Amino acid sequence: MAFVGSATPPTSVNYGKKGSTLSLSGETAVPANAKAIICLTAGSLQIRPAGESSGSITFTAVPAGFIPPYVVGVVIQAGTTVNVATIEDS
Repeated sequence: MAFVGSATPPTSVNYGKKGSTLSLSGETAVPANAKAIICLTAGSLQIRPAGESSGSITFTAVPAGFIPPYVVGVVIQAGTTVNVATIEDS
């Protein structure tokens, strides 16, 4: 059976091996060692991509398991109703 959607299937090399939930307060920086963030519950998520100093992107009505298609630098509490966790290697 072929893996659909990528040239190579996911492996232990490209999955995260660690993670932690983020306690949001104002504008919460995502740790530098995080590969991504994942929404643990359904709702809204407001982020600022890494490298940006202002502005934000809001995703509404996202399902649990949603991973934003950006390297996230900041999660903004004011526009976020989901619980968020990091995906990390170390």
